[in-house]
Amino acid sequence: MRKVRVCTYALLACVCFFLNLDCERTLLPVDSNKKIDYEQADTKARVTLKVLDMHSMAPISGAKISIIGVDSSLTDSKGTVIFDSIKPGEYIITCSKAGFEEIYDQLSITLDSNSNTVPIVNQSSNGYLLAKKGAAVRGNIYYKKGDKYFPANGASIECELISPTNQMFQNPLRTTSSANGTYIFASLPEYTNYNITVRPYSNGTLSYTQKVSLPCNGKSAGDTIRVNDIVLEESPDGVFLIMSHNLKTYTKSEPIVLEFSEAIDTSKIGKDSISVFKGTGISVEQILIQKQWQNNNKKLVITPFDGTWDPRESYSLNLDGFVSIAGKQLGNSNILPSYFSPITSGALGNVMNLTALDYLTDTLVNYGTNSIILNWSPLANALNYQIYQKRPIDSSWIFLKSVSDTFTVITTSGSFQARKQLKYIVLGENSTTTSPLNTATALTVKDQMPPTITNAITEVSISGFDNTFGTVPQAIYIPSVGGTFNFSEPMDTTIKPVLDVIEGSDPLSASGDPAYKVSKASSLWIWTGLNSGRMLVLVDEGKDGSNDTLKIDFTGLTDIAGNKFDTTKKVFTVYTN
Repeated sequence: MRKVRVCTYALLACVCFFLNLDCERTLLPVDSNKKIDYEQADTKARVTLKVLDMHSMAPISGAKISIIGVDSSLTDSKGTVIFDSIKPGEYIITCSKAGFEEIYDQLSITLDSNSNTVPIVNQSSNGYLLAKKGAAVRGNIYYKKGDKYFPANGASIECELISPTNQMFQNPLRTTSSANGTYIFASLPEYTNYNITVRPYSNGTLSYTQKVSLPCNGKSAGDTIRVNDIVLEESPDGVFLIMSHNLKTYTKSEPIVLEFSEAIDTSKIGKDSISVFKGTGISVEQILIQKQWQNNNKKLVITPFDGTWDPRESYSLNLDGFVSIAGKQLGNSNILPSYFSPITSGALGNVMNLTALDYLTDTLVNYGTNSIILNWSPLANALNYQIYQKRPIDSSWIFLKSVSDTFTVITTSGSFQARKQLKYIVLGENSTTTSPLNTATALTVKDQMPPTITNAITEVSISGFDNTFGTVPQAIYIPSVGGTFNFSEPMDTTIKPVLDVIEGSDPLSASGDPAYKVSKASSLWIWTGLNSGRMLVLVDEGKDGSNDTLKIDFTGLTDIAGNKFDTTKKVFTVYTN
C-alpha cells in the first residue's frame, strides 16, 4: 500500500465546513491546587468520524469504519460513527462500503501538552471522503519502429490512484494490453486522478520504453475516459533493458526473477557479477545464492542457498558486467529498488496455542509473578505478531507491541494479586492483512499456582496432652511453641483445614486413655495472617489425650485466586504425648 499526499487546502476546508468538526477542540483540565497522579494509559478519548461522498459531499450511511486492532462500526444516517474510550496512540483507519473505493488513513490520539496538572486527551474528529466506483480509463499503446507504429501486444500497464486528500488507496492497479494494443482499467473511483505507466516492453528483438507517465483526471461513475495514445520509443542504441522484475512482489519461498530484452552473454558473467547482500548501512553481508539462466539467457532466476528469504531482512542486488550477445550494455539497472524484502501476503488465520508462564521460573503464573512469557504457534505467512492486552480497568484492548518471534516477555508486577488477571490477544500480520480480530482467542492469565506450606514443620510428636490432674481444659497449639504453618501466598481465610483424631498412635501401646481422644468439636483453626495459621486443640480437664494421632487435612484450602492446595503435601500428622 502506498500513501500519496496531494493535499488541497480548499478541499480540506470544504470538508471541515460540511463536517462541522473542530479538529483542535480540547477538553479543559479541572481547576485544582491538589496534585493528582493519573496513569497516561487510562486517559481515553472520544473519536468522532464522519464519511461523505467525495463528489456530492452527502453523508454516507452504512459505511464500515475500522480502527484496526480496536473496534469497528457502521456510520449512521448522518454518516457519523463515534468510538468511545480510545487510548492515546497511533492507529490505522479503514473506511469502506460496497460500490465505493476503500480508503486508509492514520489517526493519532495525543495528550494535551498544555494540561500540566491533570493529563487531558485531545479529542479527535476526522472526516473521510469516499469515491464512488464505476469510472473507467481506456487507451492504446503503440511502439514506434522507424516511421511506423505497431500495437504493443502484452505490454504491462500500471494505474496509480492519486487521492485529492491525504488519504490512501491500494496502489497500483495492473493490467495487460491486448493484441491490438488496447487496455482498460474499469471500476475506478470517480473524480480521482490517475497516473498511467507502461513498464519496459520488448517486441522480441528490440526494447521500448515510455518517456513520461500519462496523467489523467477521473470523471463520474459510468463514464469512460479515452486517454491519449501512449507511444513507446526504442531504447537508445547500444543498450538493452531489464524488462521486468519481481523485487516488489516475491515471497520468502519464491526466487528473484529478472527478465531482459536481449539474451545475456553469460561467458562474460564473473563470480562477482551477480551479488545479493542483506542489511543496510554498515551492517551489510553478502549471502550465498544460486543462479540459473532460462529462456535462452533472457531470464535470470536467483534463490538463496538455503532455499528461503528472510522477510525480516532488507536485501540489495548488484549486477555488474552485464553485456548482451549483441555486445550492448545494460541500460536501466536503476529501475531496480535499492532495497527490497520478500512480502508475506494472503489471508491469516487465528494464532493458536497461546500460553503464558512465569518468565523467571518457567512455571505456572503465581501470585507474585513479576513478568510472564507468552508463547504461541507460528502462522506460515505471518511477518510479525501484534500483542494486545486488556486489564480489569480497561474498557478496550490496548496495543502493546509488535514482535517477529513467536514469544514475548511482558512485565506484570502486581498484576495477579487480589484475584486480578490479565487478558491477551495475539494477531498475525503480513504485508496485506492481519488475523481476524473478531475470532481471535483471548488468553486469560491469572494466578494458577497451587499454594504450599513454605516452612519445614518437623515435629512428629507434641507433649502436654496428659491433663489427668488438671482442673481446667489444657490448650495446645500445633505447631507448638508459638509456631505457625506459613503458606506461599495469601489464602482464602473463609476456608479452614479439617482436623481428624485417631485413638492410639501405636496399636501395641497401652499408654494414654483408650476411652478418650481429643475432641474435634473443641478444636479450632486460627488464621494468624493471610499467609499463616495454626491449630488449637483442647484436652478436657481430668483426661489423658496421650497416644492419639492428629491429622490436619489441608486439602480443602485455596489461595485467594481459588487454587487448591498442593495435593502432595495436603496432610500434616502429629502424635500426642
